[in-house]
Amino acid sequence: MKNLFKQILLILIFFTSSNLFAQYDYVRENSFTYPNRMAFGEWKHYAGLTLAKLPEDAVEEASLFIYAPLLNYKTKVGLGWGFSGNGNFNSNGIANHIYVGYEWANRFDRVSLSIGAGPAYFWGGLNAFGFKSNVSGWLGNNYLSLGIALNKYTITFKFEQNVNISITQFSDDIDIKNNQAFITEVAFSITIEQPLWKDNFWSLGLRANYSKFYYPVWAVFPTWDRFSLIPEVIIGFAL
Repeated sequence: MKNLFKQILLILIFFTSSNLFAQYDYVRENSFTYPNRMAFGEWKHYAGLTLAKLPEDAVEEASLFIYAPLLNYKTKVGLGWGFSGNGNFNSNGIANHIYVGYEWANRFDRVSLSIGAGPAYFWGGLNAFGFKSNVSGWLGNNYLSLGIALNKYTITFKFEQNVNISITQFSDDIDIKNNQAFITEVAFSITIEQPLWKDNFWSLGLRANYSKFYYPVWAVFPTWDRFSLIPEVIIGFAL
């Protein structure tokens, strides 16, 4: 996994140092993660895959299902005046996550800024370790993005904060509840998007989660009352 992160970092450095030509309007309009202002009624779609390096001391005895990558589907629609409505669905079978929120973006030539927020609902179930467990809960997500449109690709930097609203977990007949609000995660990411064919783009992202509750491993991780660094590699396609 360390070699994979090094290779991806080298790819990111190569992109940012490549020769440029005047197409930044094209890449800006067709990128998905880049926080561009959208026309009213404009739709964008994205499909991807998230791979995470999980903390070994928390999941070393866990089922292989917990290591499964997350499949991602994202969509957003322009609402006018710089606003857009955003929706995400992530799943790896035992963990599922739906987010619905808003984003407001403003563009300054090649640079664009956005802020966004919204609630997320997650749920999952797992029959392993001699127990039948399930979980559900609500999170609040807030983020700030900075995008730079170059002539062949875009680069987007993003800061996120997730706040626990409520979490309920059952292990057989034992009901575990946590309704106290607290920050569960902060994350920093960098994403590069580049044309693939026609108006379809591919993206490569690195994300560093500093997390107290990383929902994809809810079956084992919530018992640890501390923050851990969880790096992610995100590969996707804007359709």
